[in-house]
Amino acid sequence: MKSIAFVGAGPTTIYTLCAFLNEVDVPAAVVIYEEQPRAGLGTPYRPGWNDPAMLSNIASVEIPPIEETLIDWLRRQPRARLVRLGIDPT
Repeated sequence: MKSIAFVGAGPTTIYTLCAFLNEVDVPAAVVIYEEQPRAGLGTPYRPGWNDPAMLSNIASVEIPPIEETLIDWLRRQPRARLVRLGIDPT
């Protein structure tokens, strides 16, 4: 059995775990050590730690493959959500 441990449950760990699970072909033991109550809030993404403009601070090599275009995603959104996000629905 393969085993892997992650220290921290930020975005890099989530992407790495996803890649690991997509590649592993035998049973695996996974352990994630995280001191925060929520996963996915690495330093750049933790509210109150950085300016909101920095919340997308992630290296392009860490972004998973895009399976839906932005236009298709926008078309799926309710009009109220687009307005709330400051996006002109038209």
